[in-house]
Amino acid sequence: MFGGKKPQGFTIVETVIFLAISGILFVSVVGLIQNKQSSTYFTQGSHEVFSQIQSLSNSVQTGYFNDANKYSCTAPLNGPISFGGVNSQGSSFGCTFIGYVLQFQPMPPPIVANNNTKYNEYAVFGRQFADGSTTDSPADFASARPVAQLIKTVTIPPRFTISSIHCISCVSTPLNSLVGFFSNFSVTTGSGAGALNTQLVPIPTTAQFVTPANAQSYIAGLFNCGSNVCSTGGTTPTVANPTSGIDICLQSTADLTKYAVITIGGSTAGGAGNPLSVQLKSYQGATCT
Repeated sequence: MFGGKKPQGFTIVETVIFLAISGILFVSVVGLIQNKQSSTYFTQGSHEVFSQIQSLSNSVQTGYFNDANKYSCTAPLNGPISFGGVNSQGSSFGCTFIGYVLQFQPMPPPIVANNNTKYNEYAVFGRQFADGSTTDSPADFASARPVAQLIKTVTIPPRFTISSIHCISCVSTPLNSLVGFFSNFSVTTGSGAGALNTQLVPIPTTAQFVTPANAQSYIAGLFNCGSNVCSTGGTTPTVANPTSGIDICLQSTADLTKYAVITIGGSTAGGAGNPLSVQLKSYQGATCT
């Protein structure tokens, strides 16, 4: 026989303690990974929406309409333009690209996942020349006889919803669902080549939720936008280029303590006088309302 003690295993108490500590460590690691993923989704998603709006703003500032579908339109010597459907060649003499309108329909708290996760994008076209002319440009927004076309519905990234839109300095409050990015038909300005004099126009509506057909009517009803105050339907004024800018609130549905604010324009919010500047800020600890 060999002497010495026989090898012994762990006791039940030691095994239970080991398993408990291992379980705690496992749960902690899983929680850290989930928090990291949530933070990554939040950052990537908010930057994706920011990039979409910034790209649209840049297109208006350069006067360049870039869409997969090239719309064919015609402009008579007098009167509004008319559309003949999609034209792959994109030849539309007499028509000009004026800008875009985004249609948000924010859903206030309580936040429900997958609710209000889309927005509509309208391209606005008008006459290239004033009525009765083949050389003179329209003097203002109204004389261009604008026509809006719904070109796409954009789905925002998962785990987000559009919870509210704010415009503190706007005449019409609360701001409803339409935000316009337009050329204002005045002298070209800006330091960059091809920069146009542009306007940010919150478009008031009579209801929070409007159909695309009604949205197109509100857009076409804008006039007197050469000045700083536009009109809609001849009765409701709206301030172009509001000093506060327009805030679009993106609420996280995965973590209700996180939200992002996309600010368009605003001389008081770091916009430096550019009505179509786009900024993004993220917040935590409260609900964006």
